[in-house]
Amino acid sequence: MRDRLERIYSEIQRTEAKLEGYKARLADLNTAMKQAEDAEIIRAFRTLKLTGRDLIDVLKGIRAGTVRLQDVEAAADAVTGRSRQPRETKKETVPEERASERGETDNEK
Repeated sequence: MRDRLERIYSEIQRTEAKLEGYKARLADLNTAMKQAEDAEIIRAFRTLKLTGRDLIDVLKGIRAGTVRLQDVEAAADAVTGRSRQPRETKKETVPEERASERGETDNEK
C-alpha cells in the first residue's frame, strides 16, 4: 500500500511540473499571437497610405463606431486613385442542382 501511495504522490508532482510548463508555453503563445495580430493590423493600415492626420481621424471614427473598414478602404482608394475589383466567386453546385441540370428528379436517382 505504501509503494502505491508513493507512486501516486510522485505522479502528482510530475503532472504539476508539466502543468506549469504548459501554462508558461500558453502564455508565450498568447503573447506571440497578440504580436502577430498587431503586426497584421499595422500592415493593413499602412497599405491604405493615409496621411498622419487622416489616420488619426480614421482611428477615432473606428473607436466611435462611425467608420467601418470598408469606408476607410473606399476613401483610401479615392485618395490614391486605386480601383478595387470585386473578387469573382465560383458558385459551387450541390448534388441536387447537378441532378436538376441533367434533367433528373429525385425519383430517378
